[in-house]
Parts: sequence; C-alpha cells; structure tokens
Amino acid sequence: MNGYLKNIGAVVGVTVAGATVAGAGVWFYWLQTTNTKVLALAPTVFLETADDSLVATTDAGRVLGYRHKKGVLRYARIPFAAPPVGVLRFQPPQPVLPWSKVLDVRQPGPSCSQRTSRYLEPSQLQQPEDCLSLTVTTPSLEAANRPVIVWMHGGGLVAGSNGHSTYDGANFAARGDLVFVNVQYRLGSLGWLDVSSLGKDNVSSLGKDNVSSLEEDNVQQSSVNGQLDVLASLAWVQRNIDQFGGDPNNVTLMGESAGSFLVASLLSMPEAQPLFDKAILQSGVYNVWDIPVDRSGLLQRVLEQANVDSLEGLRQVDARVMQTLETDIYQFVRSQNFPSPMPWYSPRDITRETLKHSALNGKPILHGTLSQEHHSLLLAYTGNDPHGQIAQGLLGNLGLEAAQIDRLVAQIKPSLPDRSDQDLLVDLATAIHMHYPHAILSEQYATNAPVYSYLIDWAAPNFPELGAIHGLDLPLVFGNFDAWSWALGDNPPQELSDTMQAAWIAFAKTGNPNHATIPDWPLYEPEKRATMQFGETPEVVSDPLGWVRDLGPVMDDMLGKGR
Repeated sequence: MNGYLKNIGAVVGVTVAGATVAGAGVWFYWLQTTNTKVLALAPTVFLETADDSLVATTDAGRVLGYRHKKGVLRYARIPFAAPPVGVLRFQPPQPVLPWSKVLDVRQPGPSCSQRTSRYLEPSQLQQPEDCLSLTVTTPSLEAANRPVIVWMHGGGLVAGSNGHSTYDGANFAARGDLVFVNVQYRLGSLGWLDVSSLGKDNVSSLGKDNVSSLEEDNVQQSSVNGQLDVLASLAWVQRNIDQFGGDPNNVTLMGESAGSFLVASLLSMPEAQPLFDKAILQSGVYNVWDIPVDRSGLLQRVLEQANVDSLEGLRQVDARVMQTLETDIYQFVRSQNFPSPMPWYSPRDITRETLKHSALNGKPILHGTLSQEHHSLLLAYTGNDPHGQIAQGLLGNLGLEAAQIDRLVAQIKPSLPDRSDQDLLVDLATAIHMHYPHAILSEQYATNAPVYSYLIDWAAPNFPELGAIHGLDLPLVFGNFDAWSWALGDNPPQELSDTMQAAWIAFAKTGNPNHATIPDWPLYEPEKRATMQFGETPEVVSDPLGWVRDLGPVMDDMLGKGR
C-alpha cells in the first residue's frame, strides 16, 4: 500500500500549477482527456459575485455556502480531488484544478456510482463518477479553533452517501460548537477492484498535465482507491479547515460499519498519522479470520461482463455499464452465500499486531457495538429460514462447517440462555464479525493508548424482538430521527440520543467522553474491561461480552491462527 500512497503526494500537500479555470471548466477539462461516456454530471455553477459572509476560501478557490435551518453554515459539495473519470478511472485521487470565480456549493454533491438500492434517498439517485467532494458544516467562519469531526459513511464499501439525511452533522455543529465534515469516497469496483494484474500505466500515456502527482514512469494500479480518497480528504482538511473555523490540530475520525473499517485502517497507516488526533469506531474493525475469496476471479467476471480484456478497455466502458456491473457483482456474491462484496474490497493490512502497534501513536479511541448487530439482516432476507441463510452467508463463508457452527452455538448458549436456537445462529455471526474484532481492538490498543468502550443495548420500539440492531446507533448519535421513523416510531429516544451525542462531542473536544449526564466512564483496562452500556439508562458494566473473547481460541483452532 505504501507504494500507492506516494502517488497522491500532490493531493496531500502539493499546490497544483495550472491555468485558472472559469465557468464549468474544472469538470469539462477532465472530460476532454477521454472519450469515455460518463453519467450526467451534477450542475456546477460559478458566480461572479456572492454574499461575502457566506463565502469561504479554500486552497483551490472560493466557495459559497448557505445558512442551515439549525443556524449553522453548510458547504455541501466542495471538491477535494479531481473527477476520477477517463484516464483517472482506477487511479489514486489527483489534485483538483483551481478556479477563479466563486463555486456555488449550496446543493448536495452527487453520490458515488453504486447499484440502486432502497437505502438511497431521492437526492442521492444521481451517481456520476465525478463524486469526490465533501461537506463542511460549521457554526461560523471566524477563526475559533473549533474541534473537527470527519465522518466516513458505511455501506459495505459498495453503497451509501455522505449526503444521507441520517448523517447530517448540523446537530453536532450547533450543539457542540465544532466543525463537522462528511466525506465521499469511491465505492464498489471503481474504488476497490484489484486491477493490478492488468499491468502498469505509463504516465506519458495518461498525460502528466492530468495526473501531476504521478512521479514514476509506470504506476501500479491501486486496489484501495476508496481508502486513498479518504486520505486525500483528510489532507484537504489539514490545509483548509481553519478557513471554516476548525482546528487542524484537533481532528477526530468517525465512522460506522464500513466507515469504521476505514477508520481502523487509518489508525495503522503511517501516512495518515499527521492528519488526525482521535478516532471513533462504530460497529466495525476488521475480519479477524481471513475470508477466502478469489479477487482475481471477480476481476475476470467484470472484464467478461464488460466485454473487454484490458485496463484501457475497462476505462472506456460507459459509466452506466459500470454501474450496472455493480448489480451483477452483488448477484454474483449472493450466489456464493455472501451478504455483500465487502470481503473482496476490504482495506487490507489490519491485524492484531498492527492494531497494537498503531496504539503506540497514542491516539485516544472511542468504540463499540450493538448487542444484536446482525439481526438487522432479518429485515432484508426473505424465505422460510432467514436465520439459516444468514448463518450460511456470515459463518459459512469463513470456512466453518455445519458441525463446527453447532459446536460454537452450544458454547455461547449458556451466556445467552433466553435466546432461541435460531437467534443464537445470528448472535454467533454478530459475535464473530462484530463483537470479537472490537474486543481484540480494546485488548490490543489499551496497552498503549486511551480506550473508551461502549455497548448499545436498546431496541427500536417498532422491532423490539430484533434487539439493538446494526445501524441503530446512527439516529442515536446524530439525533436525526426522520429517516428512521420506520424503526423508531412516533416517540424517538431524544434523551438517550442527547446523552450519546454529548459523549461523542466531549470526546471530539478532549479525548474523554465524560459529561454531566452520564455516570463516570472509565478508561478500558484489561483488568476490569469497563464498558458504558447505553440502554434505557446508561450504566458502566464490567466485561459485558466476556463470552465473546472465549470464542477466539476455539475459532483459531478451527480456522487456523487468526490475524
């Protein structure tokens, strides 16, 4: 991965030389480098004049925002890298060209290309490849050295958008007097497909004017461009956030699910260390045991479906066809009993040892899970045996055989005596894929850096039988209930949400989540394993998931030593 990172030097900190561009030239300039057909680009508007009180200055040019209904300022679609289209498809992020007029960023930026799903809101249906933008929400533009939170959305690295209403950071900014940044990164095959076997790019063939950060004559393709997009956005924050009232020396990374995987990967990435100071990881760290997948086989399927046989050919594929391929990839992995393509796309190089080593940097972390994470999948699966489908997809894809799964279910049953045998199958999947990686993180990280651990044990009123399911932390932490009315009903848990959001804000400010309305939240230590349990009322419990750690040695024996 280090070899890829040096190719984005200009994005991280080098000013791009080039002509000042007006009108929509920034985007059309990149389109002129290729014959590739792209999806319709979002409207790009440059203004001759604008209200100076709403105009912020970035290192690429000025941007016009608006005042949010919460009273804070919003800058919704600031480009932090060049549109990754044409010759830049499958390349690490490149610098955006500067502009001279005022760029209107009052409208949300488009979502990155992905398969259509029911989780997208109407405003996110436009999905051009030109999607590398971020949203800044701030109380004001005055130089106030406010703490900064940078949010990475979830979606299995194949779906989602920073513009989803659940992730609106206005409550954080208004209540916490901090700056909230929502990041967009490439998804699916455009962000994570491993095309390295197709060879290297010759920089002269790409055009050095277009890819000024590529210094080597031949550039290996990255299989983690989505991860490099996030790194580039963090570098943008370091260069620009003071112009939005933020403190570049007090930046907290925050992510959920796949976004939390990204945060974990950045904790151990040397190049990322100067770019942030603390981290919040919600429901996701890494896969402790390797999931056997054929990444080269997936590439071959993509090539076959696109009817091409080279990297150059894949770059010429119409953007709508690329988007259609995401649906085919999803159908392909489901046919192999995988719930999503994430095992083919996950950030690599996260292990127990790298987590332990990353703690030497001393960055405080706040992290945790929900009690019944994977019971959320019961809402999506159909058929007569949804528990069995989930067990097959989430347990079988590790390489566990039926007898081994039965043995593991029998092991956890005494710790969960009130659960049915069917529910225990899903509880086992939650333990292996969610609880245990977080337990590893606590144990490894707390040896050298501050760790605050939590467990959410609060069920959605409309689905009490499912318990505390994956994603339910989002409305609780953000305080945006409308998109979750299907689960929360007409009486959302405002008090619990206020309590949790105050803890997240306190942590972003100081590295300590304690505040006046919760019991004292101690640091996690292997001797006591103190964990804040958010239920009807918050309380500190000691080692609530001890039974999960007991799975580790058994799993190691079944699958070989975990990573």
